[in-house]
Amino acid sequence: MSESTSEAAGAAGVRSAPPRGTGTLRRPKLTGWTIFAAITLGIVGAFVLFMGVSALHTTYYFNTSRGLVIWDLTGFGWLHIVLGCVMILTAFGLFAHATLARWVAVALAAMSAISEVFWLVTTPFWSLTIIALDVLIIYGLVVGWSRVEAIEQR
Repeated sequence: MSESTSEAAGAAGVRSAPPRGTGTLRRPKLTGWTIFAAITLGIVGAFVLFMGVSALHTTYYFNTSRGLVIWDLTGFGWLHIVLGCVMILTAFGLFAHATLARWVAVALAAMSAISEVFWLVTTPFWSLTIIALDVLIIYGLVVGWSRVEAIEQR
């Protein structure tokens, strides 16, 4: 293409692709839903982390007709501490445009929502709030998925 043709294309608002071999890499622009999902994933990850820390110091005692039942939540606590840390790190990965972070974030939000179902009986408002946030995270990441993949394949 001659210089006059490229100047005319530039004046018309049409951008030409960068020449091959220049090392220019196109990154997908963060959309509003992706930013929302990343921030919400970080917040939910912090909530899960705090739940895990509080579970480390909690033991439930139940008095039943057959005797005393002691339920230790240490394993639950460590599992949620790890899950919360991974969720927070994945949120940073979403801000860095990591494709793997999108997959991991959807899987973590799904696991978080499923784990909250078990707590609906004891903490219904909290569990429903976290489940709703997890569903919004999944929606926010999946709604623009094809657009991001199309940009990454260029």
